[in-house]
Amino acid sequence: MFKKFVTIYALTVNLLTLLCFMIALGIGIYDIIQIINPAFSLSYEQHLINSQYPMMVYETSQSSSGTVEAAYEPDPASESELEDKYQSALVLVKHQAVQSLTLAGIVVFICLGVYIIHWRLAKHFGISQSQEAAHL
Repeated sequence: MFKKFVTIYALTVNLLTLLCFMIALGIGIYDIIQIINPAFSLSYEQHLINSQYPMMVYETSQSSSGTVEAAYEPDPASESELEDKYQSALVLVKHQAVQSLTLAGIVVFICLGVYIIHWRLAKHFGISQSQEAAHL
């Protein structure tokens, strides 16, 4: 009975380890994509919206009919600053992806060690259990 319990326990741990391994592998693959192409997950348009920086100059003019017309024109100085901020954001995304990839690699190696230990445990108790059944 004990050997059967240990075998079921070891195989259950192996199943959970495989699930954890697959999740870490998926995260790692996404991190590799972000390292190769940081702009993949950071769109320039979204960066402009989130930057909360005045990127337009508001100008008004009065037309000949007496109505006030408003126009937004890009401010060249703010555009260059926005581009610098975007490049900094890309560097930050790449750095965070490297950190996440490192963590995913650590999780994969831990999962691999746990899997090997429990696979050997299940194999050992599963073989001894089948040999006892053959003797009966």
